[in-house]
Amino acid sequence: MSAVIVIIKRQWYGLRRHLLSWFIFLVLLPIILYMVFGLSLYKVIANVNQLNYLHWAAPGIWVSSGFLMSYLTAFIAMHHLRQTSGLLTIYLKAPVSCWTWLTGQTVWSILIGSVQLIVSLLLIGIINGELYSVIKWATLLVLIFPSVVFGAVLGTFVGSWVRRLFSAMLVNMVIIIAFLSCSGSFIPLTYFPHSLQSMFMIVPIVMEISAVQHLILYSEVMFSGAVLTLVLSACLFILNGAMIQHWIRK
Repeated sequence: MSAVIVIIKRQWYGLRRHLLSWFIFLVLLPIILYMVFGLSLYKVIANVNQLNYLHWAAPGIWVSSGFLMSYLTAFIAMHHLRQTSGLLTIYLKAPVSCWTWLTGQTVWSILIGSVQLIVSLLLIGIINGELYSVIKWATLLVLIFPSVVFGAVLGTFVGSWVRRLFSAMLVNMVIIIAFLSCSGSFIPLTYFPHSLQSMFMIVPIVMEISAVQHLILYSEVMFSGAVLTLVLSACLFILNGAMIQHWIRK
């Protein structure tokens, strides 16, 4: 555990040099999502299930901003580690296992994504004038948090194995565009063909986003999507660690 804390502290010391730019990005990310997707699609989709589109899209902004921040933080950290051979050599020679520094990078990314999630909840909540009880806000955090975890784990996985800059740009573009357009965050799944709807609805993170929207609309809680997202994150984390360990032994 102490080694994980050391890795997290190292990341924090590096972030402190760019604290102002990081804070500006924290604030701008949900606002940009709100302006680009929320305000533009509001002209096309006024209501979803009798709910004003801007209020319906709020969960999508919360989930997307937390996911993107944790994903990009994890990807950048792991990709830098792979690209900087000297730094990687230090880690390999250190008296810690690959699981330790993989855990440290993942936990750090989850912390950053969680900060982004809280900022997004506050900002979009204020903009939309959404007044919920403390219990409902806490339930929203619990439902959305697994997407932050999944973003961090997916970022560490992609950052660990995509080395070329062009390939990294391409993979990240595909992941981000697919997430924003096909997860039901901003475009209701009812607008897709029925065959795609059925396929999307079995994806854990899509189920999670749908559950958050369902909570806003009907005040009913469904944890199945959040639980499955955490299970998927755990499986991907273990797979990545096993692959890294095998690569190191080679």
